[in-house]
Amino acid sequence: MKWRDVDFVRRTARLADTKTGASMRPLSNAACDVLRGLVRVGDGELAFPASRPRVVMSGFKKFARRVIAMSGLPADITPHTLRHSFASTATTLDFPTRQSQC
Repeated sequence: MKWRDVDFVRRTARLADTKTGASMRPLSNAACDVLRGLVRVGDGELAFPASRPRVVMSGFKKFARRVIAMSGLPADITPHTLRHSFASTATTLDFPTRQSQC
């Protein structure tokens, strides 16, 4: 995700290349707080740059394991679990189930 695609005012992130094409994703207040707290490294273009300079990150399993461990969540939590928990909560709160397309 590139910083230029994050809109803190509208609390959204535009993802140019997903399985379904470009889409606009909502960001929670907590997500915006985390993003605001990130230190920009390198050229500052990427919100989540690879740990090695000039290397494009191709996955985030190791990163996700570190974040989950730091959060104090149980070790068996996965990004997939978090995604489904979010979707269940969104459904309970009557959020639309379809993603808005750009």
